[in-house]
Amino acid sequence: MHHNDIGTLYQIDADLRAILEDMLRMVLQKTATGTGSIHLRGSDGVDTLRAEYRDNRVFSHWTNVGELPFDVVAETGMARGAGPAGRRGVTVPVKLAGTIIGRVSLSVTAQDRLAWTEALAQVLAQQCTYLMQRHLARGWSRERLNQHWMLAGMSQGMRLLDAFVERAAASSLPVLLHGEFGTEIPLVAAAIHACAARRDGPFLHIQCTAGEAAGPESWLNAAVGGTVLLVDIEHLPMAAQDRLAQYLALPAMAKAAENGAPAPARLIAASAADLRQMVRDGQFSRPLLARLDYLTATIPPLRDRREDMRALLAAALERHGQKPEERLSDELVTLCQAHDWPDNWLELDRFGGRLAVMAAGRVISHADIVRHAAWILPADRQTSRQQAATTEAAPPTPPPANAPPNAGNAGGAVVPLAPPPAQTPPDHRSFPPDHWVAMAINPDPTLLKTLHPCLRRALAFLGRSYAEPVSLHQLASQSHVSASHLSFLFRTELGLSTKTLLNRIRIHKAQEILRSHPRLPVTEVALQVGFADLSHFEKSFRRFVNRTPGQYRRGG
Repeated sequence: MHHNDIGTLYQIDADLRAILEDMLRMVLQKTATGTGSIHLRGSDGVDTLRAEYRDNRVFSHWTNVGELPFDVVAETGMARGAGPAGRRGVTVPVKLAGTIIGRVSLSVTAQDRLAWTEALAQVLAQQCTYLMQRHLARGWSRERLNQHWMLAGMSQGMRLLDAFVERAAASSLPVLLHGEFGTEIPLVAAAIHACAARRDGPFLHIQCTAGEAAGPESWLNAAVGGTVLLVDIEHLPMAAQDRLAQYLALPAMAKAAENGAPAPARLIAASAADLRQMVRDGQFSRPLLARLDYLTATIPPLRDRREDMRALLAAALERHGQKPEERLSDELVTLCQAHDWPDNWLELDRFGGRLAVMAAGRVISHADIVRHAAWILPADRQTSRQQAATTEAAPPTPPPANAPPNAGNAGGAVVPLAPPPAQTPPDHRSFPPDHWVAMAINPDPTLLKTLHPCLRRALAFLGRSYAEPVSLHQLASQSHVSASHLSFLFRTELGLSTKTLLNRIRIHKAQEILRSHPRLPVTEVALQVGFADLSHFEKSFRRFVNRTPGQYRRGG
């Protein structure tokens, strides 16, 4: 029995009881185990699921009892013992944020299967914890945020994230989340808060790029007894970073918790940048990173979780008021698995919301995607969108007045127009570097539309900000992608590095200035285009132009 088997039962919109019952029934059916039970403490007592395998069938039912029937051994680990009819059983506690809230029990008749049954009970208990975490977070987000936030999928990356949420919720240490633009950072932060003892406290979500007037002290004071989520923390001004580091000093935190005072706000920070590299580059506070780097996790991008696509689509449709079992199709899942989702969960949510409204049929079809969300299709299949739009918009051409009936149509049949030939996407690496310099400075939307969206954003930013100090991490943040993935896109799509293209843009602008202002000192030209080092400017100029700036001015 593997968590992937249980994953086949997982439905985002299913009742927690139904999922747990299906899990236990599957275990007993597949393993011919004698009996099993799941006890979980709720607000009104303990919900108990009992199941028994007999006559090649599984019989199960739920009851509600007043207290959780734990024995001492089970509370500290795993209990073994002999049950009725010579059966031997194992019991494993179910924990949530470090607190025992239930137990899983399985019994077998064969002594030689007892160790195997122990491992199976552990898997079941772990699944109970993870599923309860997700449903608890969904209920909390609905009640407190009016959002339907729930982590979805059973991939290895999500299993690791479930385990991280379980451990982080049991602690008050700062959390540092890494993730590309659009990943489920808010959902993970909400799950940690909702599963923790401070779930009834404030939950303050701050976007650090928004230039909030208040500072770190104000945020943390406003969220005493709760949680502060700082997204894109690398964009905090350096002075604010240093103040935040001082505020998070452990002696001060300990003092605030004395004498029964409300617990200080728990900090969850998030970033798409490599903060350690930013510290080395002098762009991020080293003391702040030292205060944050206790509990860290990386949110996997959607392109690495293709096996989660059905669950992710179901969650997106549910958030927009749909019934996934009525609208999902295998074709839709397959098409979405082939897309890279550069904007990750946010893009998938936008996709699901658009089709929830615009798709006319009960099941979302390929035609619905072509009409309303063709950006997820491969480039050679997006031409069908234009063809479909043309066919819908243009009325049929009437025959000439003197033409015989059904002229040109044998038997009066309607002859469909042949589709236009598929266009081969251009090989962007075949374009010279100066082409991309021109696209950054004077972008042509028609030529740029075949590029990856992140590359389009990067070119636009370089064209606007070439004269400023531009780091790879800053460019990646503006492009809504990780630095490593942006470097990969530049190399594989354009055949260039970001640094080379930036320097080429600067030299191109320097050539324009040298031609239009022949008396301007070379040093001033270098500063205007973003070179702080004259020697570096001259070397770069010679490399790209094959002349020094002075020679170019005299010969230009």
